[in-house]
Amino acid sequence: MSEKELTFVRPLDFSQWHRSKLPRFCACIDIDFHEYCDKCKQPLALIEVARNIGQPKPTTITRNLARKAGIPAYLILYEIGPSTKPPVVPRTQVCWQCSFFPKGRELVSFKVRRIAPDYSELKDVTEEDLIHFFEKMHNPCPICGWRPDNA
Repeated sequence: MSEKELTFVRPLDFSQWHRSKLPRFCACIDIDFHEYCDKCKQPLALIEVARNIGQPKPTTITRNLARKAGIPAYLILYEIGPSTKPPVVPRTQVCWQCSFFPKGRELVSFKVRRIAPDYSELKDVTEEDLIHFFEKMHNPCPICGWRPDNA
């Protein structure tokens, strides 16, 4: 993953093509995040990420894929705080369904649930807890043993 977000926009061209040209039985979803070891490049976890809008988030496909790969999977829900700066892009050009949010808006709350290999309760976590969660996943790498804190 690039250290910095490069575009702040996700093209939907292929998604629209897939939905309009293929029959309904050709089902497809995107993979939100695929955590991997920066040293051995092996997968560590699949993560389904969604803005918390108070509705259940389907995770069946992500769960099935993680179980087949033999890696854990998680659901992370987040909420966005109020904007502190004007949008970078005119409001008419920003789709409310996109993952894009203007600079100046911050993630203000998080919930995490393990969805594979088994389920855990959905838990409220702080930003610090979430950072620790990701760091612990990588340190040490469960595959090659690399410790990024000693790099």
